[in-house]
Amino acid sequence: MKLAFSTLGCPEWTLEQAIDKAVEYGFQGIEIRGIRNELNAEKIEELNAANRESTLLNAKNNGIEFCCLGASASFHEKEKQQVNMQEALATVRQASACKIPYIRIFGNSLTQEDINAQMKDIASRIRILCQEAQMQQVTVLLEVHGDFNTSERILRTADFVACDNFGIIWDIKHSREDPHLFWKHTKHLIRHIHLKDSINDDLCNFGEGTIGVENIVRMTANDGYEGFYSLEWEKRWHPQLRDASEEFPHYVHIMNTILC
Repeated sequence: MKLAFSTLGCPEWTLEQAIDKAVEYGFQGIEIRGIRNELNAEKIEELNAANRESTLLNAKNNGIEFCCLGASASFHEKEKQQVNMQEALATVRQASACKIPYIRIFGNSLTQEDINAQMKDIASRIRILCQEAQMQQVTVLLEVHGDFNTSERILRTADFVACDNFGIIWDIKHSREDPHLFWKHTKHLIRHIHLKDSINDDLCNFGEGTIGVENIVRMTANDGYEGFYSLEWEKRWHPQLRDASEEFPHYVHIMNTILC
């Protein structure tokens, strides 16, 4: 079992601090989604050309893998196509330079006018990104979120993209389907899993909600999932959540209890 956390959960930490805490709490990976005040992957100071080598060496020496690099690129925003594509391509370049295997992109909203046509349009742009990413040995992962929330829509999107280096991040809070069915139909596409918990759609401490995280973790682990289970503790967006110094070790304890 490989455990990671998203840096959304510790927006005040430097990347060096995140590495130190990952080791202290018993994680094997870090999913980079913004460091301190910088969300743009290309502009993260610790990953720039001057600092990249020492950052990667620090992570390697501590047994920590940078497992995914998050972009804010939203491919449903037709009016911002160029901006989103530029950011996604920059994230691919950064991931390639840092030897990070995956980048995260966003789908989200579908109008009710012609969903199939809109999905094809979104997929056509993701295909362009995948083709560029393939040359740089990076896989593009679409996060399960918003209207991209059922296995039927995910499978249709994958068919439209039609690239081997396309996959998904399964955010278990945002899939709107029985988890067993979603896993059965999409597991060949799932490269990374976002774990979190909630009560009545309100985020809560991991393992204390109603999502059924224990069943999902056991199901995927028993069926051969080998990727990271990444805690997406969204403190950057929800500052009322408890501090990472409490939630991160709590997550490791719960996960070790589930799969002991």
